[in-house]
Amino acid sequence: MAGRLLLPDSSLLLSRRPDEIQAVPIAPPAIRNQLVLAIPRARPATRLEAEAAKLLRELDFRNGGGTGH
Repeated sequence: MAGRLLLPDSSLLLSRRPDEIQAVPIAPPAIRNQLVLAIPRARPATRLEAEAAKLLRELDFRNGGGTGH
């Protein structure tokens, strides 16, 4: 019967049957979001909409939302 445990790496060294134990690292989950700014085409953009769109285009979301400078 196969089981799963969360143990420190050092427990592999202390195992009496190391060939029967497999270690797999636990990684944080990838978080993916998609940011969308919708501006109607039926009317001109307001100053707020235009400036928000400009700011969003300047951000580099691949680096945590910074401006990349």
